[in-house]
Amino acid sequence: MKCPKCSKENLPGAIYCAGCGVKLSALQNISVKQENKTQIVHSPGGMKSSYESLDIIIGRSSGCDVVIDNPGVSSKHSRIFVENSRAYIEDLRSLNGTIVNGRKINSRTPIGISDNIFIGNQRLDVNLPAVYNILSAYGGDDYSFSGGTLQLKMNTRWLGKILYFIMILLMFFPWLTVRAAGSSVSFTAIDFAFNRFPAELNILKIVSPDYGPLHTLFLFLFMGVVIGMVLNFLNFKISDKFNYANLLSIILFVMLVGYLSLVSSIDNIFGILSVVLQHNFAAYLFLFICFISIFEALIDYRLSNRDRI
Repeated sequence: MKCPKCSKENLPGAIYCAGCGVKLSALQNISVKQENKTQIVHSPGGMKSSYESLDIIIGRSSGCDVVIDNPGVSSKHSRIFVENSRAYIEDLRSLNGTIVNGRKINSRTPIGISDNIFIGNQRLDVNLPAVYNILSAYGGDDYSFSGGTLQLKMNTRWLGKILYFIMILLMFFPWLTVRAAGSSVSFTAIDFAFNRFPAELNILKIVSPDYGPLHTLFLFLFMGVVIGMVLNFLNFKISDKFNYANLLSIILFVMLVGYLSLVSSIDNIFGILSVVLQHNFAAYLFLFICFISIFEALIDYRLSNRDRI
């Protein structure tokens, strides 16, 4: 296609002229002017027709997914792809190489939306739809700034949210039953956290209504579960197999084991006074769910990897 303004010969179906940038047509291609060069995203017939692919080829050839009209770019120069929920770029034995953050790469390299990527001597525009859709979802950046606004990346996986939702519900079920003198009283983790003991406990003179260390432990436990639920909506990862919500689960698990051990010790003392402290099923189920949530990211990783296979 010849440009009517500068007479430059362009690739078939181009929207903008590679020489002067004037709009040529309204086909499926997108052109972006940058540093006196033109990058063209091209969707040739018979190949990928959308920007949702997780494996794209970048080069000068018209058959590439991202076509760069630059003599310093090889016909098939680089490849951007996703593996194990992470975006990578690799050089396809190009003449001028692929450079990430000022360093020429020799093997596949993880990349994000904030990285500076050069295809030969041409800087890759990461805002091109074909590139941006991969890097924004799998680039490993937990947050970014756009237009002066902080944008947090949301976690689309479901397992961690379900586990923490169950733990929140379990805190409203009876955790501990106190039996003495033919009477029994049960209370929930929320009762303990916010010092809302049933009046019968005061009558039995078993537990002091004053706010003490165990109350504080349960308050921290409740706050930890709420924070963990929030973390499961954000994509804060330590690695593909471990995230900050999993780290919090370890802390909650240790706190709960300490609580159960402490109450067992108190029960041995109260046994002399014919007072029995008995944990309910909700406490043990909470402990089990908390243990599973430690490995939530690993389980999700295995499930997603199996789905790709």
